[in-house]
Amino acid sequence: MTQTVTLEHSGHTEVMPVFNDPAMQAGLERYGYVVIDLFSEDEIAALADLFAHYANRHGPGFSATLLSEDLAYRAEVHEMLSPFLAPCLDEVLNGYRSIAAGFVTKATAEQGNEGALMLHQDITMAATPAGRPPLSFWAPLVDVGPINGCLKLLPGSHTLCRAERAPGTPGCLTGIAPDEVEPYLIVLPMRAGQAILFDQSLFHGSDPNCGALPRPVLAAPLVPAETGLRYLHRRPEETPPTVEVHDVPQDFFRRHHIGTPPEGSTPVALRPEATTRATEADLAALPRHASGETVFGLRRTGSHAR
Repeated sequence: MTQTVTLEHSGHTEVMPVFNDPAMQAGLERYGYVVIDLFSEDEIAALADLFAHYANRHGPGFSATLLSEDLAYRAEVHEMLSPFLAPCLDEVLNGYRSIAAGFVTKATAEQGNEGALMLHQDITMAATPAGRPPLSFWAPLVDVGPINGCLKLLPGSHTLCRAERAPGTPGCLTGIAPDEVEPYLIVLPMRAGQAILFDQSLFHGSDPNCGALPRPVLAAPLVPAETGLRYLHRRPEETPPTVEVHDVPQDFFRRHHIGTPPEGSTPVALRPEATTRATEADLAALPRHASGETVFGLRRTGSHAR
């Protein structure tokens, strides 16, 4: 699957990639994600200070700025964190913008699976079903591994189900037992200072934080500069469920309560919810990493093999 946008200029075609680096572009297209070395120790320290400043905002288990009921807080955090994303947006990506930077936190699990995040795709945030994909940016402020809730990914799964997704839309892996998916997952330890950028259609999740300290992450949805924002509202009370499609303004995801219908917005479309389901054969056909290979990496100043 080619994740590019085609532009016409005086009779010739120009292809705009997602990444400025061809190796990273190839990694995204094949596996659905790229890991980069991005933040210095000083930048991580500054981000940790900001995280501590908002300590009273981080709840038990899993919490995210994007899901906060306090809209002023969400807008403030976005403004505070946006300068830290500039190197990624300016040097690594080709024409992307951040729409709702914030923190994603896992407190230490008190019991069982508290804070675990099931395998899922992120919701639709931009009107690009066939164009360049929206991305999720995820950068831990501490080293993360299996103990404290690092990411688990299903490489290549961004190609399985690219239908638009509302909050609450069932995933296309619903009919496959978790133990049948498990062999295809990778666990992705990361160091503080690294960031992963992944296609929002990539299946990902994480286990509880069983470490002694919270697991803070800087997270942000990134969308192509050429596309508008989109929000889908699900109507589960209807049979079958239907989905309202709303074209929304640039600050929408900083001022809207996710999961509720947009106030004052008229849907541009109303359609049945997508019912595509993946199969075990689809999983078996996904690209597999070579032995010892887990990510594609790039420093700001050049290639960096991992």
